[in-house]
Amino acid sequence: MLESQRVELLNTMGLKTFQPRFQLSAAKPSAALVLVKDEGAEDNAIEVAPTAAAQSSAQVSAQGGVQNSGTLVEKAAAMLQQQQMQDVTTQIAAGTKNSTASATDKKTTTTVTVNADKPLRFRQRLFRCGEFLMILPQPALQWQDERKAKAFFDDIYFALNKQRPEFYATDVFEWPPAKSFPLAHDISAARATFAGFLQPKINNPACTLIICWGEAAAKNFLDEKFERGKITHFQSRPVLFADELQAYFLQPRCKKLLWQDLQQLKASLASN
Repeated sequence: MLESQRVELLNTMGLKTFQPRFQLSAAKPSAALVLVKDEGAEDNAIEVAPTAAAQSSAQVSAQGGVQNSGTLVEKAAAMLQQQQMQDVTTQIAAGTKNSTASATDKKTTTTVTVNADKPLRFRQRLFRCGEFLMILPQPALQWQDERKAKAFFDDIYFALNKQRPEFYATDVFEWPPAKSFPLAHDISAARATFAGFLQPKINNPACTLIICWGEAAAKNFLDEKFERGKITHFQSRPVLFADELQAYFLQPRCKKLLWQDLQQLKASLASN
């Protein structure tokens, strides 16, 4: 046994020193001391015989002592191993708790950072139908619905003016204009840029009415609360907030409400 192991076992048993009283199993056998007298061989035999008997008794006692000492050593080793396992388990649990807390903090920080720097991304589709300028969010009007939407707008125009429109035009506005645009997350900058994009179209005297189809189209255009049927103004042009275009395709009864809103829009234009 190494000295460091011996000292560690003694500390575990609460002992400072250990002096065996019997022969240990791994130790060399001790030499028996025999007293020899000069008076004669018989006396020598008498002295030797008890010594041999004592040696035999000592060996038996030594074997019992070895078993007892071995049991103590095994118990001490088991106690030491159990204590070491508990220490290791405590360290692992503490390390896992710290790692989990650290990972949670990092995850929370990352989430906040991503949400704070997340840019706005949207597309506004412009559809010019006579004097009407339609503003729609791009996902609301897929390109395959082009003919259906055009026929719907044509019916609206005919219901109001008793004639078919002679001018159609489409355009798309995309925000942000570039991936690295510094104001990509600023809705005010997006609205101002969109207003500048609309300016040449609004300056045309033939464009007199604006309809925003859906809340997204209105939100990306004007800083006003969305309400279906609400009429506001942008640069002296009346603007009507209508439901999403798909709602009128799927629910024909909504066309009645739209007709009432268009009548109010036309009256607003006449009052100006």
